[in-house]
Amino acid sequence: MGGPSWRRRTPGAETCCMPAPREVPVFVLCGGFGTRLNGSAGDRPKPMLEIGDRPLLTHIMGWYARFGFRRFVLCAGYRAEALASYFMMLPAFLNDFTLDLRQRSISYHQSDYVPDWEITVAHTGLHAMTGARVARAAARYLGDAEHFAVTYGDGLTDADLAEELRFHLD
Repeated sequence: MGGPSWRRRTPGAETCCMPAPREVPVFVLCGGFGTRLNGSAGDRPKPMLEIGDRPLLTHIMGWYARFGFRRFVLCAGYRAEALASYFMMLPAFLNDFTLDLRQRSISYHQSDYVPDWEITVAHTGLHAMTGARVARAAARYLGDAEHFAVTYGDGLTDADLAEELRFHLD
């Protein structure tokens, strides 16, 4: 027989069953020590190094967003707090806001640009290797998704991600 039943597809089913990119979580590997940078990154993880006026990681996420992806799981390790702090503070950097200390609430008043992204920072272990990071994050945050994407947090591409998704689902 030709492998597990979940791998067999009915001819023509690819188009009817292909998930929308917005439903496909993108696991971004952000936990390495960046040892090849020899201290030139300071105390920042590689994905947080700036290109222009923003971190490399946001350029990667922005490229995925151009193709409709919006769910990102950041597989964090070394300096996870830098990732968490950046994304937790991002709405405050992009908007006017009112902070009600007594009610412990924040109201944002304007939105110059706030991406339609859902971001999860997954603490996957300081010394975890690549496969362990993905496995740990997927076990907690894959949810009902049948498919997911994985990318490194320190490399840019100009690949057609819609075509890549189609290729891997065929």
